[in-house]
Amino acid sequence: MTSPPNGRPPHVVVLGDVFVDLVLAGLAEPPVAGREVYALDSTLAPGGSGNHAVALARLGVRTRLVSALGDDDLGLIIQRQLRSSGVLLEDALHCERSHVTVSLSSADDRALATYLAPEQGPVEPAPEAPWADGVVLYLSSTAADGTWWRTASAQGSRVYADIGWDPSGEWAVESLEPLAHCHAFLPNEQEARAYTRTDTPRAAAAALTRHVPVVVLTCGRDGALAIDQRTGEEARVPALAVDAVDPTGAGDVFVGGFVTADLLDLPLTDRLAFATLTAGLAVRRLGGSLAAPTVHELSRWWQQLRTTRGSDQRDLQRRYEFLEDLLPRLIAGQTGAPAADEVPA
Repeated sequence: MTSPPNGRPPHVVVLGDVFVDLVLAGLAEPPVAGREVYALDSTLAPGGSGNHAVALARLGVRTRLVSALGDDDLGLIIQRQLRSSGVLLEDALHCERSHVTVSLSSADDRALATYLAPEQGPVEPAPEAPWADGVVLYLSSTAADGTWWRTASAQGSRVYADIGWDPSGEWAVESLEPLAHCHAFLPNEQEARAYTRTDTPRAAAAALTRHVPVVVLTCGRDGALAIDQRTGEEARVPALAVDAVDPTGAGDVFVGGFVTADLLDLPLTDRLAFATLTAGLAVRRLGGSLAAPTVHELSRWWQQLRTTRGSDQRDLQRRYEFLEDLLPRLIAGQTGAPAADEVPA
């Protein structure tokens, strides 16, 4: 598939479970039984596949979220936030309860506690739904059991698979069987090594190319790496040096950046660098999805970088000089999603 014709923005369907993310940030120490600890900040934001959807919509991608959305008090707040970010919810299924995750976050990492609402079964677009350039899918959600996305893949849609942590600890290779219908797989390093029983990110990525054409691993502070077996390209990009506030949802924001760049057919290194940039800017603020950068925020970052002097900045300028051509394309297709500080809580 080539880039979307006539300069129109890509059209992506996001399939998976949406969570209400309650983030408590700046904890001095983890909570323990019988004691109370205090956070420096808090927020409520769409999580799970909601991270993917908001990250894509803020980059000007026409984004349809297909998921079960709770109509309880917390769920209604999340629905409003999704719509305010430009996410289309026409295909969503409405249910009584929301999935909820409490993220106890520090600058280094986070701990999660989750409530799972009763399962609704696979939620899919209607058979007559418009064709999509791309599909973002959580393999660990009930959405992976559906058939619509496999049909979309057979008709030319690029399917990008993400996966969550395996609480069973089994890391069964059978869980990766849906990758046969996917274009790219974007796990984190720990997940990739667990599924492939390998010791290094490079070895894990190489093993996963037996399942899917494009493999992308996020490696935390070590950045990201990717292998595209169709072209033989390999790429590594270091993490963006930022003052991190909250890592919640950063991996999902990374996926949104990579999908956007991939659908516009950027070289592999540029795709990886763009995804790393979007995730790096997101961790500077609280809230996962609602911290995902807009196109205009990326443009301001690039303009500031271009005018900054210093040998270390020159390397960064060369790495991101592709933004000079990419950002006007994204701005031209921008759907009017608001900036992070304009979204109501």
